[in-house]
Amino acid sequence: MKPLEGVTIICASIAEAGPATSQILAFLGAEVYHVERPLDRPTVRYTGSILRNSNKKALTLDCKVPEGKELMWKLIERADVFLENFAPGAWERMGFSYEEVKKRVPGLK
Repeated sequence: MKPLEGVTIICASIAEAGPATSQILAFLGAEVYHVERPLDRPTVRYTGSILRNSNKKALTLDCKVPEGKELMWKLIERADVFLENFAPGAWERMGFSYEEVKKRVPGLK
């Protein structure tokens, strides 16, 4: 048994720290869902970042539209940890401020 087996992590990240951290957590047994925003052009995530997103479940979700927000809330509500590293204020503007997330999912880390 791995140390983090049974822990579910939602990771919404686009830079080095988030993908690298969540990859370590996945290697330790956590079930990690890597959420990416939809883009209309290829990015580094399709080349250099494939390795650091290994051992995770990946999905593309637009959290700026109502359907995407609803799906993101469903993911967060079933998670133990929500990890994000977008630019400061980005998640607040989409309706996922720390206060709102803690209010809706009090046990979330």
